[in-house]
Amino acid sequence: MHSPTDLLELHRRAHLGTAALIEHCAGFTTEELNREHAAFNGASLARMIHHILEAEDYWMLVLRGEYREEADAFMNDGECRDVASMQQYLAKLAEQAGEWLGNVDSTWLNSPQEFLTWPDNRRELLPAMIVLRIVTHHFQHRGQAFSMCRLLGRPHAGADFPLS
Repeated sequence: MHSPTDLLELHRRAHLGTAALIEHCAGFTTEELNREHAAFNGASLARMIHHILEAEDYWMLVLRGEYREEADAFMNDGECRDVASMQQYLAKLAEQAGEWLGNVDSTWLNSPQEFLTWPDNRRELLPAMIVLRIVTHHFQHRGQAFSMCRLLGRPHAGADFPLS
């Protein structure tokens, strides 16, 4: 069984690494942040970071029962074109997750629930697994983003899962 406290700690640690990635991006020009990389299906570093954050935003809407198909309209590529907007988006998501996980019941979190997901599908999912999906998604795409940093000539030591 996953407790809200444990999931919040995993989430916090995932955000630490993503914050380190975003901070590292301050050394890139706007052109470099938005340069498309064929090795990543044409994604840019800015778009990859936006994808990480947008996916978390989407899944948190699902978890809170606030997702509606028309909510997709708020999700666009323009939200993370610079480091400041990335930092603001990450901070907003951290606050939302902290508030939600601070108020969710552990039994509900670990029991199958019906959710509305894209595109207007009702699915039975375990809420705790959705939170873990958010966390693992950060790590998956952050690794790709750090690879883009290397391609742009500014490698980073990485931001592995913090042990302390």
